[in-house]
Amino acid sequence: FDLFSAIKVVHGLRGFVFDLQTKAPVSGAVIHVHGINHNVTTYRDGDFFRLLSPGKYDITVERLGYESETRANIFVTDQSSTYIEFKLKRVIINEDDKISSTGFYNKLRAITQHSTFRFISMMIISIVALSTVILGMITLYLRFRPQRYQLLAQDEDNALLSQRAKRHKTVKNTHAMPSDSEDGDEDEILCTSNSNTPMIA
Repeated sequence: FDLFSAIKVVHGLRGFVFDLQTKAPVSGAVIHVHGINHNVTTYRDGDFFRLLSPGKYDITVERLGYESETRANIFVTDQSSTYIEFKLKRVIINEDDKISSTGFYNKLRAITQHSTFRFISMMIISIVALSTVILGMITLYLRFRPQRYQLLAQDEDNALLSQRAKRHKTVKNTHAMPSDSEDGDEDEILCTSNSNTPMIA
């Protein structure tokens, strides 16, 4: 007296899910009873059991990689569980879908590469423009800075020449006066301005 035999005497829905081509059991298939939110899934051997009250039900089986299958008007009696088998057909990917997917991927990759290249180009152009501006500012700074030093040096030369001219003019307008000292020393020549007042050392 095993579990499967016990299930037979309980009213509900039991059965198996197989692969249509290979006849292999399909595990993990979802058994959905329309109108009831609670679903069940097939076990490793593709078997399942769903406890149901007597009545008529629509059953849908779904599995990833397979086409879903629906059976309508499945009767469940109060005598024993109702047995049913589902045979699911694998989903075949068309070559057109592959080509379409490949084309979309290639197009997306081309757009990404173009955007990356454009971004890098804009960065390079920005760096070159910034370097040109900085170089121009440095060139202008170095060009006008020596002229400033040259102007300062020229002003100093003009100041020296002006001082020499003033000294020369002062010496030219100076008179020599004999000294009246009695000690017989040599007369000292004193410098005076244009005034008539003698200066004695």
